[in-house]
This record gives sequence, C-alpha cells and structure tokens, in this order.
Amino acid sequence: MDKTRKAPFRYKGFVILFYLLSPTLSTLAACKNRAFLLHWKKRKEACAMKDQITALLAIPLLIALGVLCLVKPEWVWLVTESWKSRGADGPSDWFEAYTRLGGAILLAVGLFCLILFVLL
Repeated sequence: MDKTRKAPFRYKGFVILFYLLSPTLSTLAACKNRAFLLHWKKRKEACAMKDQITALLAIPLLIALGVLCLVKPEWVWLVTESWKSRGADGPSDWFEAYTRLGGAILLAVGLFCLILFVLL
C-alpha cells in the first residue's frame, strides 16, 4: 500500500446530512466560518444576531416538543414506533411513562433556556 495516500474520509456524507438536517447548526457554523477572518470585536458582533435567531428558533421547538410528549405520548408513538409492529394497538405503559419523563425534561430545558435568553 502506498504510504503517501490518505485514508478516505468515510463519514463526510454523514456530516453533510447532519448540516442539511440541522439548519440552526449550519447557520452557526457558516456564521463562525465567515466571521473567522474578521477582527475579534467584529466577529463577536456578527455572530451575536445569528445566535439570537438560533435561540429564538430552538427554544419554542424544545417547549413545543416537551408539551407534546407530556400531553400526547400516543402521537409520539404513532410517529416513532407504530410502523415497527403489525399487531400493536397503542403504546405500552412504560413507553408512555418514559415519553412523559422525556417531555418533562425537554420542557424544563426549554423553559430554562427561555429564562436565560430573557435575562441575558
């Protein structure tokens, strides 16, 4: 094997897919890459608005998903798990309990981020 040849970049497609599926992260990354050449003060000012927009998009999403998981775990089961089995009538008690727990955690994180966003 030729030692000068580099190993192929195997997870490049995953990185591209991740950036396509996550617009907030790609917006932040693009902002930071563009602002990298700017002076420190200018870079900080340039990314401040993008960070605020990202927070304004992410916080309501966290809160909405948390409320959905708390109130309607059956809908979460329909979207995520129902297609995996033929004879299942609905979610199990364990699934509902853990979905509600996850919803409570998402809601708490969303509210915490909202409080931080308002205060800072």
